[in-house]
Amino acid sequence: MSTIPDQHLFTVRGRPVMFRKDEDFFGALYATERGWFPLSHTGYISLAQFTNDAVKRTGFFNLLSENFLENIADANQRKTNKVLREIIQCSRRDSTGHDVTHHLKCATRAFDYGLFATDAQRRQLWQAAHETYSKLFDCDSVWLVAEEGQGFLRHIEYQRQNFDTLCQCMRGEFTCEKALSHPFALQLAGYFELPPRPEGEPVIPIPSQTLMLDFGE
Repeated sequence: MSTIPDQHLFTVRGRPVMFRKDEDFFGALYATERGWFPLSHTGYISLAQFTNDAVKRTGFFNLLSENFLENIADANQRKTNKVLREIIQCSRRDSTGHDVTHHLKCATRAFDYGLFATDAQRRQLWQAAHETYSKLFDCDSVWLVAEEGQGFLRHIEYQRQNFDTLCQCMRGEFTCEKALSHPFALQLAGYFELPPRPEGEPVIPIPSQTLMLDFGE
């Protein structure tokens, strides 16, 4: 019968991945530092689907095998590529009233996915999100839709804050202190609470146009 360690450091695609045991269920996998986390765009992935008894019968390292972790990384890459395709499509289109909510949702998702992406993916996701946000907030139809109700107006105000935060992150100016005080940024706090990168966060140029971005593999 296999024992479950309190924690164990794996390496997946050259990046550190920490397993931590949980008192109530098997455990979870976590990012240990800022930058690319190949298993999830949140820097965290739950393993609650496994019971402690099942893990002990199967074996800890048999369960969390290299093949198992690679499959998770492949699935996360497919999700990231899908988000990238969607936000680039949004950045290439002018918004109309019925597209506003979809475009805002895609921009928010691209911002979120960029945090734990590779530097190249982050650049593409965030530049396309910036282009999408810029077009939306320059579009009269956004404000016409906002006039339909206070709920949507509050949503627009939240998205403006999200856009401002994206711009700060692209300039490399966002900090852990700002993340912890940001009312809508649990994921930002989760990223910026991690040990900083020695070289600092990459500065991503604000795009004048995002139309030439590639869709990725």
